[in-house]
Amino acid sequence: MIKAFISAEEFKVQKELIEKSITTIDIKNQRNRNHIKEVEEFLKKECIEIPISDKVMKKISTFAMEKSVAPFLSDKNNFPDAVILYSAVEYLDDKLLIDESRAIFVSNNYKDFASKKNKGTQKK
Repeated sequence: MIKAFISAEEFKVQKELIEKSITTIDIKNQRNRNHIKEVEEFLKKECIEIPISDKVMKKISTFAMEKSVAPFLSDKNNFPDAVILYSAVEYLDDKLLIDESRAIFVSNNYKDFASKKNKGTQKK
């Protein structure tokens, strides 16, 4: 045991530091649990669940196999991202009126969704 190699005062300080660390971790864990609960409540109450159609799945599967269009230009698995994007487009196309047919796709994954021709507009 470490107690045999350090003084009683050093052992006391070490014990206090460990207890403080455990308390800090417990507080952070509780904050994280609260945050997760709030996000889940937001998703359940405030968001629309968009269905994934067979049409979108077939289109994405074809794109993934061909690796010819974004986001399938890299070796990374972008299938889930593409399903989200194309399902959202399909949903908005069906739900928005012609005059209101505007939507913005926001993604931190700019390398997979931006055109290489538009390098000047890509975030770096």
